[in-house]
Amino acid sequence: MAKPDETRLRAILKSTSYIVSHEIVLFFIAWLLTGDPLKAISITLIGSLAEFVLYYFHERLWSKIRVGKETSK
Repeated sequence: MAKPDETRLRAILKSTSYIVSHEIVLFFIAWLLTGDPLKAISITLIGSLAEFVLYYFHERLWSKIRVGKETSK
């Protein structure tokens, strides 16, 4: 959830810039390790998809964990 002094647009832009920078770093690490930019692209795309799926299940799991949740009175 966005901080009170942060607009939704700002939160979206920050999230997008983080994701883009993360994928660029992943691409260059994969390229460095494989020496092949096409393999690096494949690794980056597969990694991104895996992270997307993992994040979904991570959020679903945490929605069931009560630690730190405020209870309504």
